[in-house]
Amino acid sequence: MKRRIITFIMLIVLMITSTVIGAFLTSMNQIEDVFEVGFVDVDLVVYFDDGNQTKTTNLEPQIDSGHVKKGIYLVNITDQSHIQFIENLRIKFLIKSNVDTYFRFKMYESLVIKTTNTSGVITEYAIRAEFDYYTNTDFYKHDDGYVYYKPAVKRFNETTALEVFYVASYFPDQQYSVAPIGQELQIGFSIEAVQAIGGPQMNWQLSTPPWGGTWI
Repeated sequence: MKRRIITFIMLIVLMITSTVIGAFLTSMNQIEDVFEVGFVDVDLVVYFDDGNQTKTTNLEPQIDSGHVKKGIYLVNITDQSHIQFIENLRIKFLIKSNVDTYFRFKMYESLVIKTTNTSGVITEYAIRAEFDYYTNTDFYKHDDGYVYYKPAVKRFNETTALEVFYVASYFPDQQYSVAPIGQELQIGFSIEAVQAIGGPQMNWQLSTPPWGGTWI
């Protein structure tokens, strides 16, 4: 008899406890916390500026009529009056990250020699080459093939990106010696951007910057 009474009392206690917990859970106010997740975003901008005009579109070399090489930029090295002549080349990065960011890139260059046969068919011969550019001193070219931007950077605000020039002009008081007709330079890029805190170590497996010192 006592055992039944004890069991009955325990059932009542459990029912009361469940009711109290249920009432507590259903009466809680919902609180929503909004957190902004940090992101990295670095865009490349290639254009040509001769001081009188600027060209930002249709920069790709044509393979044949109506077809272009996407993601590749044509640089003229034979005609100083051409808007896409190498002295007019400008390369900059737009930093849109909302957190401190490191970025690096590779620049692929091919010296292309074009020949035309008697049927009018054009053939390209690409030779790997390296050209000199008057670059921003905050960039560091490492032996892994990447060019690193040494400072950690981020955008000014939500509507204004930070501009970082790699090539802002040609060498002061110098002129490029034009190449023979039939040659042109074609360039392409690959870009990587990481969060400054922990990003180089985790994504690039670099415990320290290639130029020395420490990351941010």
